[in-house]
Amino acid sequence: MVIIYGKYVWLERIDDIGNEVYNTIIDFGGDIMSTVKSTININKYYKEQLEDLVKQNVLTSLTEGINLAIEKFVNEKQKEVYNKQMQEAAQDADFMKRTLSSQLDFEKIDIEVNGEW
Repeated sequence: MVIIYGKYVWLERIDDIGNEVYNTIIDFGGDIMSTVKSTININKYYKEQLEDLVKQNVLTSLTEGINLAIEKFVNEKQKEVYNKQMQEAAQDADFMKRTLSSQLDFEKIDIEVNGEW
């Protein structure tokens, strides 16, 4: 068990058939990241790789590495979903008509204002 006050990192290690199981509490403050308690199974190899990065001062903690990996994964998946939705929308003639009409409306507004506010 590791408890660090200030940024509230609490890890509890439990061995489970070659994997490391963690109970974590993370609080980096502010609205961006709130405290979450979660139990997850981590592949032993990846945990060791993260520990090596922490020892080399590339990461400040295992928690940082896990959060960065999750953030990257989620962002990539969200982009994939968005791109798929846009490809589907591009096949919808009504969607394209509404989009182009809206774009023209905004261009007209820009012309009327002449750059003044």
